[in-house]
Amino acid sequence: MNPQRMYLYSFVSFLTGLAIPVSTALQNITVVFISLVVIVDPNIRKSIRDISRNYFVVFCVLLYVLFLLWVYKSQAPTQDVTHMLIKMRGYVLCPLIFAFFTTIEYRVWACRGFILGALITLAISFIMFAFNHPMLSATSGGWTCTIGDWPAFRYHTYHNLFLAVMVTGLISLMLYFGNALSRKTKIIYVVLCLLSTYDILYLVQGRAGQIIYVMMLMLVFLLWNFKKGIFISIGIAILSLAILQTSPGLKCGLERVTSDVQNYDKGDADTSFGARLEFHKYALMMIKDKPITGYGTGSFHYSYQKYTGFMGNRATRHPHNDFYWLWVELGIFGPLGLLAIIFAGIYYGYKSRTPEGKFAVIISISYAVCALQGGGYTDNISGAAFIILMAVFLSGNTFNRLIKK
Repeated sequence: MNPQRMYLYSFVSFLTGLAIPVSTALQNITVVFISLVVIVDPNIRKSIRDISRNYFVVFCVLLYVLFLLWVYKSQAPTQDVTHMLIKMRGYVLCPLIFAFFTTIEYRVWACRGFILGALITLAISFIMFAFNHPMLSATSGGWTCTIGDWPAFRYHTYHNLFLAVMVTGLISLMLYFGNALSRKTKIIYVVLCLLSTYDILYLVQGRAGQIIYVMMLMLVFLLWNFKKGIFISIGIAILSLAILQTSPGLKCGLERVTSDVQNYDKGDADTSFGARLEFHKYALMMIKDKPITGYGTGSFHYSYQKYTGFMGNRATRHPHNDFYWLWVELGIFGPLGLLAIIFAGIYYGYKSRTPEGKFAVIISISYAVCALQGGGYTDNISGAAFIILMAVFLSGNTFNRLIKK
C-alpha cells in the first residue's frame, strides 16, 4: 500500500479511537470516512468476503435489515423513523468497519487514540471538580449530591463506561504482558487506574456506570485466571462496600434510589429512578399487546404517547432499556437479534483464547448489562463505539504490538 495512504488511514484510526470518549461529531465523521475507504480501496475491500462469515457481523446487519423491513409497519412520523435508521447505521456499516480494522496498524492507532481521549476526559473531570466549574460537561449540576457530578464531554454513564474500558485495558496489558513492560510503565498504569477509579466512584455520578465498572474489574481478573480471579473479585466486592461508606456520590445515589422507589409506590413517578420504573411498566404493557410483530421502526415515542396518553417529558422517547425498546418496535425479533449479537461477540471472543478476545467478552457483557437500564446499543454515541471496539478486539492480536516502542 502507498505509504502516504497508510499514514492517512492510521491517522483516521487514531481519530476514531479519540472520538469515542470525546466527540460525537468526530465519531460520526470518522465512521463514515472508514466506510468510504473500504468501499473505494480494493486492498481493504477484499477482506469483506472473510468478514461476511463472522456471525457477529451477520447478526448486526440482520438487525438493521429488521429495522428496514419494519419501516412499513410503523405509523410514527417520518422524522422519527428516519432518526432511528440513522442512529442504528453502525450495524449496517459493521462489515466495512470490521474490514478496515483487519489491518493491525489501524487497530493499534485506534487504541492509542482511545487512551488519549479517555485521559483527556479524566483530566478535564478533575479540573472541573478542582475549580468547581463545569466547562465541557453534559450533566454537571444536575444532581443534588454535595460533591456534584463531573463527567467530561459525555453523559455520566458513558463517561464512566469509557474510562472503565481504558482501565480494564491497562490492567489487561499488565496481566498478560507484564514482563514486557518496564517498572516505570507499570507505575504509570497503576496511577492512571487509581485516578480513574476515584473519578468514577467519587466524582462522577451514574449508578449504572459505577456498577458496570466494578463488574468489568471482576471480569478482567476472572477471565485472566479463574481461581485467582475469584479471590480478587471477593476483594473488589469488599473494597466496594468500603468505598460505599466513603463516597458521597455512591451514598447519595443509593439514597436517591430508595427515595425514588418510595415516591413511586406513593404514585409519584417524577423522579430519576421512578420515571424509569414507569417507562418499563408501560413498555411491558405495550409488548404484551403486540409481542410478536411490535409497532414498527422509530415508533416507540409515538406509540408510547398514544398508548399512555402522556405528553411532554412524561412521554419518553425511549424506555431506558434496549431490550424493551427493540421489542416494542420490532416485536420479539428485536431482542432476539440483540441477544444473537451479544452471544456471538462472547463466542468469538472466548473462542480466540487471546487477551483481545477476552476483552471483547468483557465489552459484550458490559454492554448487555448497560442495556438493561440504558441505551448502550441504540444510542448514537455508545452504539457506534460498540461496533468499533468489537471490530478492534475481535480482528486479531493488538495488545502485543501496542506495547512495542
